[in-house]
Amino acid sequence: MPLNLQHKRLGDVRERVLRAKAVTPQLVIDVLTVAGVAPGSLARSAGGKAWLLAAIGAAMAVPIGLLPVAVFAVADRGDMVFRVPWRTIGLLAVVLPALAAAVALGGSALAQRLRPVRVSTAVFE
Repeated sequence: MPLNLQHKRLGDVRERVLRAKAVTPQLVIDVLTVAGVAPGSLARSAGGKAWLLAAIGAAMAVPIGLLPVAVFAVADRGDMVFRVPWRTIGLLAVVLPALAAAVALGGSALAQRLRPVRVSTAVFE
């Protein structure tokens, strides 16, 4: 691959990273508010983001947390029996993300009632 093409690709990657860093949550809220999105939609968006973050965290935490226990159960070769705690996994995988979404949705809705989102610092080029 020619050196010039590699530099062009690195430049494209750098540009994409800088663009991604420039998009902040406040910018997203400002853009949606200017576009006329209802406050309920912003609250649902906050709830959806909280659910997604908690679900991904639970999906990563459960196998990583069970792995050492399974390794010790196999390595013990004794009376240690490895039993999967399905109730706890269910709580982590289902209830915790739902609770996080409900708290974020309720908190966002309450915050928007107490202090509505207004875009007064919009800059147009």
